[in-house]
Amino acid sequence: MNILLLMISFFQGFNPSSSFMLTNISFHRNLKVSAKIKEDIVGTAINLSKNSSLDPDICSAFTLRVCSSTSCAKARRKFQLDEYYTLGTLDTLATNAGAQFMNVEESTCLGHCKQAPCVAVEHEDYYGHIALEGMTEMEFAKQAFLNVAFDEDVKRVWECVEGGVRTMMEMEDEDGQV
Repeated sequence: MNILLLMISFFQGFNPSSSFMLTNISFHRNLKVSAKIKEDIVGTAINLSKNSSLDPDICSAFTLRVCSSTSCAKARRKFQLDEYYTLGTLDTLATNAGAQFMNVEESTCLGHCKQAPCVAVEHEDYYGHIALEGMTEMEFAKQAFLNVAFDEDVKRVWECVEGGVRTMMEMEDEDGQV
């Protein structure tokens, strides 16, 4: 395990020294905290999505872009979360809701550094990021979920995306019935 962390530290440009050991200990603690939070939120989402399945074709048209820029990573660290917390949690929520074909990707800067961390949603039929029902007024205007740091924030992002998928499924059903 220490060899793996040492290899990661060289990859990220860290200098292995006594300060690295503090980062190493902090890293393990943050992973434990993140794992517990992720376990709680995923359990809640599974209960919400158990009774229904999402259309894989519609899901595959959506892409969730999770910002991994310096500002967003720093904001996550401030809340003692590892840098992949949001990405991993959204991917797990999508998989558990039956949306395993939805793309959940790491992204470069989304341009909203003062409201970090942030997540944007794209759809293959539209150019750029899209706004979804359930976003705040500011998020709707900026077409990105802002300050996605806590369990409730990640859950809200997923609920908005799932709502968008369900709306498109209903529209498809209406078109098929005509």
